[in-house]
Amino acid sequence: MPQNQRFLFWFLYFWFLSPYIINNDSDLAIYCNTVANEYLKSKSKEEWKQSILAEDKDFQLLIIIKPNSQACFDAFKELLVENIQANNNAFSKGKCNLLIEMMENDGRNMLNAFNDVRDCFCRGTYPMTDKIFDFYGEWLLKYAKLEDHPSALRTIFTTSVLDNKNNIQLILKYQGKMVKIVEIAGEENKDFKDKIKSLLGSDYKNSDEFKKFAEAIGVKLSIVDKVKDIINDK
Repeated sequence: MPQNQRFLFWFLYFWFLSPYIINNDSDLAIYCNTVANEYLKSKSKEEWKQSILAEDKDFQLLIIIKPNSQACFDAFKELLVENIQANNNAFSKGKCNLLIEMMENDGRNMLNAFNDVRDCFCRGTYPMTDKIFDFYGEWLLKYAKLEDHPSALRTIFTTSVLDNKNNIQLILKYQGKMVKIVEIAGEENKDFKDKIKSLLGSDYKNSDEFKKFAEAIGVKLSIVDKVKDIINDK
């Protein structure tokens, strides 16, 4: 689409046509949606990466039209990985949620996207931090096959991550999956179990849900530990 025609199309679409077109099956509405879809699907992966970060007119039209664009999906997957290092404020958690919801409604599967993110930590490409876990943690637990990778526990669920109570609640939310992650980690699960045991005897000693999770991964307080807790409470 030539630049002058593109400018005119955006002006007409956003200011006059979009409220009319979205839920309309007239010839004009169908034509405008067809033109918009064809244009959005013609964009390259690199162009989509720029649009997503800038939230330009193309991005705004994407949210309205919701085209099933492979290039846009590929751009999103690359941005997920690149953002681990870049930590770009333009690639916000809210924006990711919006794109994930839109793409899932288009039938896209997020498994490979978040397996790629998982591999960045499991292969030692990037270290996990509290800030990174806050951004990716729930999506990794929800979408990635963490239970298939023995090093996922050691590289993703670090002891510092467990110091955050919100992260503990997230682990408890997905505790069925977490039990499998702990099991497949083998001998590498010791640091995680030791941390859980420490929390079981302190911050979460009155949490039945936490006790249930700890027991599921084979963590229990010994009689000596319980006696120490009683003494410390006095």
